[in-house]
Amino acid sequence: MCKKLLSHQSNDTEALTTFLSDMFWLRDTKYDACIDLSYESTKNFFAQDNYGMRQWYYQTCSEFGWYTTTATRYHHPFASQVSLGFFQQLCRDVYNNSFTSDTISSSINQTNAYFGNTINWALANNYETTFFTHGQLDPWRAVGVQNGSNVIVIPGYSHCADLGSINLNDSVEMNVTKLKVAHFLNRALRTPEN
Repeated sequence: MCKKLLSHQSNDTEALTTFLSDMFWLRDTKYDACIDLSYESTKNFFAQDNYGMRQWYYQTCSEFGWYTTTATRYHHPFASQVSLGFFQQLCRDVYNNSFTSDTISSSINQTNAYFGNTINWALANNYETTFFTHGQLDPWRAVGVQNGSNVIVIPGYSHCADLGSINLNDSVEMNVTKLKVAHFLNRALRTPEN
């Protein structure tokens, strides 16, 4: 991400604005408002139905986990401001008090036991009917399958950027990925004639 941020040829303020706009897919809009990143704003965001984000966050509390924290043994500019406890508390505040660290951990273990985990999928090469796309800059990429004939890592993009339609403003790599996914889906959805 540092390389992408530093690649913008402008003053620091403009570079950061362009970088954030790219990261949050605001390339085609004029976005002049500030983003409130307070705990209350985050809680209110997930408490409402914002484009399916409430449902997605419920899945992180009840099935997935995988919270991006800043708690690390390495030097980090944000120290431990965003800990695992932050996300566990957010689950309780947005949904209800039943989301304890134990219930969240148990739910994640149950999900992994039922569906298997990414490492087992990759080793078994057992995903002929699944196509994996990842943005190279996506922190969630680490929990996805990284190699195989049905896997594409898209340079310069982050999370979910590949879910939109073909767009001339996207990179060639992004549009080629979208075409490959469309071809894969067309082939997978064809039913054999009887």
